Amino acid sequence: MHCDKVARPFVEQKLNTASTIMAFNLGLMLYRNGLWKPAEPQKIKIVTQMQSAFRCEILEPRGYTLDSEVWPLVKPLEVDREQADRAACSQLPGFFFCWNKCSACDEIFSVFLPQRRLCVEAALALGVMARIRDGFYRSDRTPDYTFGHLMEQFVFIADTRLTGARLYPMWS
Repeated sequence: MHCDKVARPFVEQKLNTASTIMAFNLGLMLYRNGLWKPAEPQKIKIVTQMQSAFRCEILEPRGYTLDSEVWPLVKPLEVDREQADRAACSQLPGFFFCWNKCSACDEIFSVFLPQRRLCVEAALALGVMARIRDGFYRSDRTPDYTFGHLMEQFVFIADTRLTGARLYPMWS
């Protein structure tokens, strides 16, 4: 018996149970909320390019470092640390394994994961990203709201309680 005849239906069933996944990314969340307009979005194809553009266009001109906290930048969105902490702990309690951008955006997953959404709610997005370490989210974890930590996050979480905007096209 060929392995694919057994494994493929099992994999399809397991992946179909998570038909909607939510992306969390600082740059895209800020872009969708009108706080960052990349100079050349069509050239941003991978996370490192996004991080580099964000550093050059947002952090350096405003004097922020990777150790600076995000709050002065997101002030126009009227979100603060308390709101972000409350949103993460109440809307996404517990813990989750996160998929990284590479695995969740791969073409192979497009058949199984047609609903890839982006969390644009600033308080929830910041609260969740601040609690992710090594691909694992825990709502009771001490958050890290520094740019250095938040910029590294481009992860996906499968949970039917989460809603968001269409992920693609990313820069439209």
